[in-house]
Amino acid sequence: MSCQGTIKPCPSRSWVQIEQAWVTYFGSVTTSQRTDADWQPGDQICEGTAYIASVQNPWYPPPEYISIPGSCVALPDPRPVSCVLSVPEIAHGQIAAPDVGGNTATATASLTCTASTSVTIRAVASEANPSSTVPVRPDSSITSHLTINGIDGATGVGIAVVANQPKTVTLGSTLASAAPTVGVLQGNAALIVDTLATKPIGITGNVVAPLGPKAVLKMVELTGNAQSNLGIRWSWSTTPADYGGSLVPANYLVGFFVRDATSGKWSAFRVDGSFSGEGTWAARIQAFHDKNDQGGIDEPASRVFEAGTWCITTAAASTRETGGSFIPAPGAAESCVTIR
Repeated sequence: MSCQGTIKPCPSRSWVQIEQAWVTYFGSVTTSQRTDADWQPGDQICEGTAYIASVQNPWYPPPEYISIPGSCVALPDPRPVSCVLSVPEIAHGQIAAPDVGGNTATATASLTCTASTSVTIRAVASEANPSSTVPVRPDSSITSHLTINGIDGATGVGIAVVANQPKTVTLGSTLASAAPTVGVLQGNAALIVDTLATKPIGITGNVVAPLGPKAVLKMVELTGNAQSNLGIRWSWSTTPADYGGSLVPANYLVGFFVRDATSGKWSAFRVDGSFSGEGTWAARIQAFHDKNDQGGIDEPASRVFEAGTWCITTAAASTRETGGSFIPAPGAAESCVTIR
């Protein structure tokens, strides 16, 4: 404290006496405003009393003039915190239709903030719809469940961020569908960091029909064979076939059939047993292939065939011989012989 308007030095006093005289005379203490640009890491505000030997106005005492009998408190960074997110799309890639349910994909997102802070990150459908379940088909027939570091996206995870140092989290997507169909997947979600940042999340993929073994079939006319007048040469291609997304009905036989499309008649040549449930063509033909993987040369068909154009093809039928329903395998080739 300074003595103003005097012509002789102030008498020596203890700090307690000086502080009390200050409060008695002024009734309070005064403060000095500072700007955000003045702040530096480690700045503190401390309780203390200062003195000077003569009047200075304005006056900011140097450290050696300050007594600090009390505590100090760290000054928080007064600058507003801002964060930047880097979020790649979550790509499921090519998925066979039977494998859609439970299929997972991940991506790594990065967060950088201008100051050290603690935040909560959530992955949801949108800011207006805080659900971790996101449709990836317009009709919601296939959905994605989002997670962050293995935690439900709507719950989110709390992380500590160091100023200007990137922090990464793992985004996860798990697909669900009761009846997936072939086609493109496209979903949109949002990664939200408290009120500091929001970034779109793209979820992509493509559901494809599973590939199955491809048969190579050749029908020939046999002579002098008591069992049949038709023979089949058959083997398996080294390249698989795409049988599309349709299903073989339950309880149908699958394999090679000799059929006359004009008369609508057929006869089983080699077939796999019927299954109680429906299944994809690729899966059913794979099961048939696994039991008949060697191939054959001019094997006689099951009976003698009457006049007509008869073809060997891969198909499914509800009965071994004519009757019931007959379904050619999607895209399957056939080889034909005309009997006069």
